[in-house]
Amino acid sequence: MAHGDLLEMGRAAADVQHHSYLMLDGAAGVDEGKWVDVRGFSRMSLDLFGSFAATVQIRASNERVPSGPGRILGQNLSGPCIVSLDVPVRWLKVAVVDHKAGVVHCILNAVSA
Repeated sequence: MAHGDLLEMGRAAADVQHHSYLMLDGAAGVDEGKWVDVRGFSRMSLDLFGSFAATVQIRASNERVPSGPGRILGQNLSGPCIVSLDVPVRWLKVAVVDHKAGVVHCILNAVSA
């Protein structure tokens, strides 16, 4: 699979949809990530995992078509964690901006209500 691929989608309830996206699939170096359109999702979480020594950033854009690196959401991440997001943005991506060792994985889970 590749960065930004849809892993799963379905209904959590009659009026709630959920989607899961592969944001980083074993990034083993500096990686800009891939933009994912997240309009319509009211709640999201990013699950950052793997064994790595790296700096990871969550980036967002509200442009019609994202260009450039986007804007950083929150703080730099340096280890496995789950980040909760409830910020209404149009585009989201996860980027590895500094890499020393290991591989970085990240899955986005999003629900619309």
